Amino acid sequence: MVEKIDKRIKDYLLNIGYNKWSRVHAEVNRTWMMTSNIAESVNSRTRHAKVLTVLQLLEFMRQLVQKWNNNNRSKATFSGFHLGKKYENILRRNKTASEKLKVVETNKYVYTVLDGITQFTVCLHQRTCTCGRFQLDELPCPHALAVLTIKHTGYEKYCSAYYTRKTLLLTYQFQMDPLPNESTWNTPTHVLQDIVLPPHGKRPPGRPKNKRHTQLREDGFKKAKITCSNCGQHDHNRKTCKNVRPYDQE
Repeated sequence: MVEKIDKRIKDYLLNIGYNKWSRVHAEVNRTWMMTSNIAESVNSRTRHAKVLTVLQLLEFMRQLVQKWNNNNRSKATFSGFHLGKKYENILRRNKTASEKLKVVETNKYVYTVLDGITQFTVCLHQRTCTCGRFQLDELPCPHALAVLTIKHTGYEKYCSAYYTRKTLLLTYQFQMDPLPNESTWNTPTHVLQDIVLPPHGKRPPGRPKNKRHTQLREDGFKKAKITCSNCGQHDHNRKTCKNVRPYDQE
């Protein structure tokens, strides 16, 4: 499928190796879900800017990302938590869920955690839990937090370094420089001589749509309003109507 769009893309993906873009062949621990949140965020904000020229659109997007970057850096700078706000909220929910669990010590690092009749095994040394969340999220799950509570041990060293406030600040340390004036550009000759043609394909009839098609689970199920043909009110029909019709009162 990729080769049909552009053979150069296929060659590029094969040359850099499967481990760079395929989770199955990844050499490092990656999340189990790939999302396009940043693409959705950019599309929603650039919906009305798509009528601009290419250079104006790129400058608009640069200013947009620069604003997001600066806001996120400010939030991370003034955060009073060891982790980012998102991960502190996850730990807070896990902490609440851990208060009803019973812990049985097996040895120095291995513990049995009872959640009703369900049993889980937590290994602090390997940072694992049989529920799978400890090693997958790289954050203490409720079972691990229950163990850390009875040991009076902090959670900081059992969290991934990528979730810390220090790492978040490193993420937003790079600034985005503004685009210089076009009169100062030093454009190579081969670029000036290159002719950019419009993409192949037939444009569909009608006005281009700015909004994407949302899936059913995003909008939710919209319940249709029932209107009574007898009295005109909602939430019931003519058969179950108990109201007196206006012309019956005459």
